[in-house]
Amino acid sequence: MSKRRSELEGRLNGLLSRIAMETQEIKELEQLLTDGQILANEILKRDLEGVICGFEKYLGELRQQAQSSQQQVDSLQSENQTLRLHLEEARRRCRQLEHRHTQEICSFREEVQRLQAQLVQNQAQYNRTKPDQITAGEDRLADSLDHKPRLQVQLKQDQNWRLEQELQRQSRHGLCRQKLEVELERSRAELQAVQQERDVLQQQMDSLADDHQRRLGHLNRRVRQLRRSMSDADQLTAEQLRALNYRMELLQTQVCADSCEHKRREKKKKLRLEASEQQHRRHGSVLQVCDEVECVEKTLLKRRAELREADRRLLEAQRCVHATRDQAAELQSRVQNSATCLLEAAKHLRTLQEEEQQLLGSRQKEQQALVEVEEMLRRRTEELQQLTMRTDAAADRLADVLSDCQEAQRRLDSLTCQVRPHLLTSSGRCFEDDKSRNISV
Repeated sequence: MSKRRSELEGRLNGLLSRIAMETQEIKELEQLLTDGQILANEILKRDLEGVICGFEKYLGELRQQAQSSQQQVDSLQSENQTLRLHLEEARRRCRQLEHRHTQEICSFREEVQRLQAQLVQNQAQYNRTKPDQITAGEDRLADSLDHKPRLQVQLKQDQNWRLEQELQRQSRHGLCRQKLEVELERSRAELQAVQQERDVLQQQMDSLADDHQRRLGHLNRRVRQLRRSMSDADQLTAEQLRALNYRMELLQTQVCADSCEHKRREKKKKLRLEASEQQHRRHGSVLQVCDEVECVEKTLLKRRAELREADRRLLEAQRCVHATRDQAAELQSRVQNSATCLLEAAKHLRTLQEEEQQLLGSRQKEQQALVEVEEMLRRRTEELQQLTMRTDAAADRLADVLSDCQEAQRRLDSLTCQVRPHLLTSSGRCFEDDKSRNISV
């Protein structure tokens, strides 16, 4: 009995040791399965988190680039609008000054023509009255011995009449001189206004040039930052960088064109100032002609009053007429010079119009470039939206994978719970079989 009991105890101990070994193996398998699943889940989770962080960082960079590009487009549009307003204002002032200059030239031409006609009329009157005066002088000299008192009375009346005519002429010439002086003062005031306007335009162009330089420096710094930050971007980002570089070149070209336009405007203003100075000189010449005509009339009156020196007076009058003719020829040459200046001004105006057409062409090209930049921004926005949708889809897939991992973990736990009772049941059955065998023995 003791022998059987010892055998049964040995079998029972072996069975218990085997059950303990199997239980330990099951626990080790469960631990390995759990650790492997947890490790795989953690690795997958870290990978997905890294991918999500990379996507979010890339999306942030794209958003910043889109915002900076939009700000640059807005600033360029505002700058374009400002330059367009300045161009329209300059054109309007140019048209006003040209119209005023044309009116002044027309008035000066009319005044010169009137003075020339008056000079020709005076010369013709003098030529008509010269033989009559000589004949009358001879008759009066012949009759002077017999009719000296009557001649003296007639001479006195003639002198009085000439004095009245002289006073009337002096009054007319005084009014004409006053009118010309008022016109001269008005021209001087307009010249001062033009100079002040030139100074204001110079200050505006200097401020615009400084603003262009600052904006160009800011854009250059921004482009260098974009180049450094976008060195590892895709091909589309490189195309955008090239487009921005092209845009910078267009802006630099526009700044150069604006500086050239400013120089041309300065030349045009100088021409206008020279034209104004020529107008003032013409005013002075008109006054001089009036004074000379007055002197000629005074000389004629004095020479007519002296009957004994008629020949000498006639010679002096002829010399004065020749001098007046020379002055008229000089005045005609000045008029021709003024016409030449007008032709040159018209030629310069045509040149400015051609340059204006070129400027309009460059503006159209700039607007087309702006449209291309806006189209590129629109495409980049669409790509950003697509990338956002892809990121959201990846996040959804990550959530699905995590839920699948959790579901697999729950299934593993349930299978483990199901396997443990089965193993315990099989061990109990083996123990009962051994016990029954021992009892039967």
